[in-house]
Amino acid sequence: MATTITLTYKDKPYTLEFTKRTVQMLESNGFSMRDLAEGRNRITLLEQLFAGAFMAHHSRDVKPALVDEMLAHVKNKDDLFATLVTMYQEPGEAFMAEPDEDDAGNATWEAKS
Repeated sequence: MATTITLTYKDKPYTLEFTKRTVQMLESNGFSMRDLAEGRNRITLLEQLFAGAFMAHHSRDVKPALVDEMLAHVKNKDDLFATLVTMYQEPGEAFMAEPDEDDAGNATWEAKS
């Protein structure tokens, strides 16, 4: 099961989550885990991950200015950043996981030269 964050701001709860679709959207907008691995752009990465985590459940009802306001008021940003990174990686890990061996509906493939 994917990790989610319930963030409450001004008595309103928000569900933060990443899906395969939201990861693809972030990547198409230039987000790169390479920057994280190389220790670059930490502030930008946190802002992008935080905003991206709203896309699965709140893309229509939460404006970017509100996301920025919420992030400014979040405590423990280091822990939040680490949790968002883990959450971001989960859809890719799930996508690349091998299907159950016993599933009769598994597709097969072979390469020929």
